[in-house]
Amino acid sequence: MVPMKHRLGEGALQEEDVDGLRRSCRLLRSLAGEDALELLQEFAPWVLRAAPEEGLKLFTLGEASTVPIAPFVLELLQGLAEPQRSEFRARYVQYLVVMHRVDTPAVNTEYVLDRLAQLQALAEQHATAVEVEEWGKRKLAYEIADQTEGYYVLMTFTSGAEFPAELDRVFGITDGILRSMIVCRGE
Repeated sequence: MVPMKHRLGEGALQEEDVDGLRRSCRLLRSLAGEDALELLQEFAPWVLRAAPEEGLKLFTLGEASTVPIAPFVLELLQGLAEPQRSEFRARYVQYLVVMHRVDTPAVNTEYVLDRLAQLQALAEQHATAVEVEEWGKRKLAYEIADQTEGYYVLMTFTSGAEFPAELDRVFGITDGILRSMIVCRGE
């Protein structure tokens, strides 16, 4: 591991037309196993400070993007300044839920609440009298996409005729939404 540290050294990789940071990131993403975790824990804070986008890629691309480092990554992302902290944390949590199907209550709740906030903001932009009623996690009537439980939400709003179609489109392309139904209530 010591020779590897010498190859990665903070800023020491500046060579002819080679960006040491990007080269370090490529090397870190290509590693697997125990050495990779140790090196990530040592060098990830430096990468996140120097180039946050590259830092996030360390945890979402390549061999090193494994779930056992999730608590470390979530804690590390807390050290970023806003608005990057919230944005990167949401992106990483989405990565964990969608790509690795992480099923821990804390991660899933954070993911659901983030998606719910996004959908509520969209509704508030295009509709009036938006009300959101969270019913919480419940057992599905039947298995959908290998899931047996879902987080139920009832959203009511008043809008023009075009918004429900747009909302239905957004529901269809949003990761994590298993089913949705838009109903026009009579007056």
